[in-house]
Amino acid sequence: MDVSFHRQLADTLRSSLGVEVGMTAWSGAASLPVVLRKETEFAEANIRGLAVVFMRSVGDDLRSSGDVLSRLARVAEAAGAPVVYVANVLPAHRRSALIAQGVPFVVPGRYVHLPDVGVDWRKHARQKRAAAAHASGRGMLEASAQALLIAGLLNTPEKSFSPYDRGLELGYTRMTVGRACRSLIEAGLFEPQRRGTSLLLTSVGSSRDVWFRAMPLLKSPVRASLTVAGHVSLESSLPWSGESALAEWSSLNPPRIPVRALGPAEQKELFAAYRVTNFRSLSARLNHDDIEKADAWRLESWAYPATARAAGGRADPLSVWLSLRDAAVDDPRLESALEQLMERLDWL
Repeated sequence: MDVSFHRQLADTLRSSLGVEVGMTAWSGAASLPVVLRKETEFAEANIRGLAVVFMRSVGDDLRSSGDVLSRLARVAEAAGAPVVYVANVLPAHRRSALIAQGVPFVVPGRYVHLPDVGVDWRKHARQKRAAAAHASGRGMLEASAQALLIAGLLNTPEKSFSPYDRGLELGYTRMTVGRACRSLIEAGLFEPQRRGTSLLLTSVGSSRDVWFRAMPLLKSPVRASLTVAGHVSLESSLPWSGESALAEWSSLNPPRIPVRALGPAEQKELFAAYRVTNFRSLSARLNHDDIEKADAWRLESWAYPATARAAGGRADPLSVWLSLRDAAVDDPRLESALEQLMERLDWL
């Protein structure tokens, strides 16, 4: 396996298991047939006292289940240890089949199913989602740092960008940008550089590497949502978000109730217009119970600006992905659409 993939796999395991996992090349590969060695990459690690071998097919994640099982059995016989199937992409129906057949697997940055070490990806994902609803957010990036990270990844053709220029576009003060920079640097995602008197942030690794390492630190931008009548002011200026945005990037059908994102600045305008001081009060004023009504739409309250990076009237794809990743755990339809979205991002 290449170094970047080693890192992605180790980061995914650390995020799921809460322990550092050192990945090394598997020496036992030499005993396998030449054809199998050419078509497969291997690594090994010790996880909670258990030796584990990881196997990834080169260039093809969509082999038949029978082929995968045959290769896993051959490698397990040579290794004398559990063998984990690693794939860049693993559709919902394939995961269900592997789980039913007792096959452990990892999709870096997405799923970890290692029942031998007590990690069932479905249970883990649900626990993570439930904990996120009550957690204080310790260890997670603040909204401003998350917004700056995403703006830097999506809007920067090179590895370096000016955080203060991006922060100005997002409407943040220099003090807020400074705190966000420190968070991104302390997380090991970017390094500071100087160009004259200007501060630049340079990504540590490729954009793909930064994204995979950052994912455990990122939260959904959506803080709350409500269904409102279509005549509410500002509706036409807000970017599409949620399933409405995802439907434009994938084969997902648009939702019955369109979804739009409301950033902090737009939220303040609505507060003033309806003479309320918080989103809960706004919800009480605007909540539209008759969701069958043609002019109803869904409003999401975002923790950071959704319009500053909107492209084609949509909120940015990474934030949309984050807003739906937990729901996709129990919804193969959403999961497939999110996978299509990520495939469209050629920088990953």
